[in-house]
Amino acid sequence: MPLRSEHFITPIKLVLPGIIVSVIGLFASNYIFNNPEKNKAKATFATWKVINQFENILEKNSDLLPCNTPSNDQLQLKKDFIHLYEMTRQNMADLKDEEKIDKRLSAILNMKIDSYTELKKLTEAFLDSAQFVMTAADRGDISGQEKNYRISQMQSKYVIELAHVATRDTTVIKNILNELNQSYSSYVDSFVVVQKIQSPEEIKKLVPGSWLTTDKVTIKIEADGTGNWEQPNTEFDFTWALKNSTLTIKNKNTGKEIVLEIIKISDHLVTFVITDQNGNEMFANACRI
Repeated sequence: MPLRSEHFITPIKLVLPGIIVSVIGLFASNYIFNNPEKNKAKATFATWKVINQFENILEKNSDLLPCNTPSNDQLQLKKDFIHLYEMTRQNMADLKDEEKIDKRLSAILNMKIDSYTELKKLTEAFLDSAQFVMTAADRGDISGQEKNYRISQMQSKYVIELAHVATRDTTVIKNILNELNQSYSSYVDSFVVVQKIQSPEEIKKLVPGSWLTTDKVTIKIEADGTGNWEQPNTEFDFTWALKNSTLTIKNKNTGKEIVLEIIKISDHLVTFVITDQNGNEMFANACRI
């Protein structure tokens, strides 16, 4: 019996759809798992998260340094701060070598590398100048009042310069991140700059406790609105009130008020501005004890 065409066509009809599905599946999987745009999005977003992690590490260790370093060992404090900035700068430089990331993120890394280089120089110059003034006071070349005035002026200048370097690229970075979001929103979460502003509620929660300032003042702040202030030759009980970030301490005996403007507070350290008897604003740290 002669072979008819359907004897050949039928098996092919049965097999061909399977082949087509398999081929389509192969191409689809290659596109899904080897999609260059998706891979770049993931690599770029992962690198952005690592950048934030490195900066959080820097911030946390910067908070711990003043409390972990003996107050009289300014040289060690300087070395540790310089090490932190240099380590962070080098980590950013290493991330920049990642070939898979979007070049727009590389531009952000360039800005951060430059900023950390500058922050390192500013910190080194400030600590050297402060040490020079403290040594002069220890030798009796200048009075304690003059020492405080000079350091307060240097601190103010240093803080202003730090703030400028730390925030000058914020707008540019936000714009670049918005562009990355537009490019990669289909693949990853949003690229964002986290604004680290402490709420009054967080500050109020962290204020109670015992604090020791760098000039040996012990401030015990109770949650019930009372406390005790102790320093060489002076001790008094007080009441306190907090409005936003302004802590007002009122001497129970004299009614005299001491106002501390809290810049930043954590579980370990509080940084604040206090105005001395001559009207000079002083930046100071206190460690939780």
